[in-house]
Amino acid sequence: MEIIKEQTAAQSAMIHVKIVPGDYESRVETVLKDYRRKAKIPGFRPGMVPSGIVRKMYGKYVLAEEVSKLVSESLSEYFSREQIHILGDPLPVPRDTNWEQETEFEFVFEVGLAPEVSVDLSTLDKLTSYTIEADDKILDTYVQSYARRFGAFTGCDSVAEGKEMIKGLIEELDEQGQVLANGVRREDAPVYLEFLKDEESRKQFMGAKAGDALTLEVRKAFPNDVELASMLGVKKEQVPSLSERFRYTIGAVSLFVPAPVNQELFDKAFGEGKITSEEEFMARIRQEAEANLSSESEYKFRMDAKEKLLEKTNLSLPEAFLMKWLEHSHEGKYTREQIEAEFPAFARDLRWQLIVGKITRDNDMKVEEQEILDFARQAALRQFRQYGIQDVPAEYLDGYARNMLSKEEDARRMVEQLYEDKVLALVREKAPLKTKKVSQEEFEKLLA
Repeated sequence: MEIIKEQTAAQSAMIHVKIVPGDYESRVETVLKDYRRKAKIPGFRPGMVPSGIVRKMYGKYVLAEEVSKLVSESLSEYFSREQIHILGDPLPVPRDTNWEQETEFEFVFEVGLAPEVSVDLSTLDKLTSYTIEADDKILDTYVQSYARRFGAFTGCDSVAEGKEMIKGLIEELDEQGQVLANGVRREDAPVYLEFLKDEESRKQFMGAKAGDALTLEVRKAFPNDVELASMLGVKKEQVPSLSERFRYTIGAVSLFVPAPVNQELFDKAFGEGKITSEEEFMARIRQEAEANLSSESEYKFRMDAKEKLLEKTNLSLPEAFLMKWLEHSHEGKYTREQIEAEFPAFARDLRWQLIVGKITRDNDMKVEEQEILDFARQAALRQFRQYGIQDVPAEYLDGYARNMLSKEEDARRMVEQLYEDKVLALVREKAPLKTKKVSQEEFEKLLA
């Protein structure tokens, strides 16, 4: 076998692979012998089919498959041995192969070559790490959030604030204002005044009480077909055929009242007896706020660091090859126009992957199995907490995490994230850095 690299541009090359019988014959013979041993052909006992018949039936298919495997294996070994770093996969140059007559083969592959990556963290422009102050305004939003989370609706005599929830009978009307015999009718149709789009419709409800009947122009009150269908209890497809006007007879009025900040709220939010005073509650609130603000600050630091590294390295890519490779590997899924439109984002991600790979290799970074499991546990815990579940038994959390890691794509994404975390932690340690305190308002302006 002979493999020759032909440089065609700074970051592209043609790889010529020449195969002769001595490279593949033993492999083909081994496979054909196995076929002969297993073949079940009428008129012959198992394992006694003549070799010539087996070769005639399967020879060219086995040859094609074994040569293909040999070329793939040899290319991988060649790239590793010669330390040739490619981007994407080798693209075969089309050729017509006569597997019945040819004995020597030459295959040609187009490859894109990865750029040389050099990263010196100490030469980066100075990065800023922001500390966002948890002021009284921020703490108050956290208190209100807990109060609303554990608040409840309470009955009212009438609509007074314009934020009430109303339930009542809604009936479809004809052009004369009479109830349609076969029209839409729902007895417990909910109306949340706070979210009613039309101000005029909201005013109709002000001062109304149980038993009062209103005529609603539903398309004004609910311009969104999905919301209107939900309120009426019908399918979205029915909405266009409905009447413009409906009669709404109020059944009950209630107002959402946030929970008072007391022991009952503390117990509901954090578990019975975990928080026993307003001072402890506010301390816990501050801790949560500072943790979340720290996450926001860390997010900006990571984005800034990533941007600085991309600017500093300024890696060139074989763009023409990569677009061709993307088109080939996603054939039928995306058009050339779609690939060209998405290419800048793809190229940016690829440059970042090259930078992360270089830094991890230079610093001998490793991601251990325990780190991956811990990362998956934290991801699972965040999901539970989104649904208000704070305390999850360890064995249940482990099971959920391992289930996440059983999905190859999820596991790969977590490993990539862990490597990126390690790289950015090193950037924070090694790169020039200054710290700055800012208010949340100032920080939000920085993100704009």
